[in-house]
Amino acid sequence: MKKEGVESSLEDMKGKALLFLSSREGIHSDFSNLIHSLVKNKGMNGVIICFRNPAMMEKEHLDMAGLDSSKLYFIDCVTVAADFMPEQKNVFFILNNKDLGGIKMGLNNFLDRESNIDFVILDILDVLLYYNSIEKIKDLMAAIRDRSRSKPFSLMAFVNKDNIMLLDNLRDLFDSITR
Repeated sequence: MKKEGVESSLEDMKGKALLFLSSREGIHSDFSNLIHSLVKNKGMNGVIICFRNPAMMEKEHLDMAGLDSSKLYFIDCVTVAADFMPEQKNVFFILNNKDLGGIKMGLNNFLDRESNIDFVILDILDVLLYYNSIEKIKDLMAAIRDRSRSKPFSLMAFVNKDNIMLLDNLRDLFDSITR
């Protein structure tokens, strides 16, 4: 996904659900381009739900890229030893990827506490298939989408473009799909 494609898909996106299709090889650069566009170019604040990398690693990457990670909140679904991590103001840890209710709880915690959330990004939904049924993933996405319309904030998620089964099951939950 080119940076220009990201920019054009972000116009008038409040309360919208956007699905980004990416290759395995391109997910990191696509994700980075999106975050750069939202935070640096548009000055937005948001929540990143991390399934690929621990929140600390994502924060380091963003800081090294010159982005202000203090404008972001993280739901870390990767760090399994979260009990041993120092407490962090803008990170909510999920100890089990089967705990989709915990993801909703962490997100609602940030949304209820912070009035300036412009977007929520789920970095790669495919990971959830290792732990959950497609129906549970659809329920999670529908709940977040419904909350995005009432808050309002923009919901964005990444899916591997080759994961046809997941894409076919989630397609109706999104207002726009970008390759």
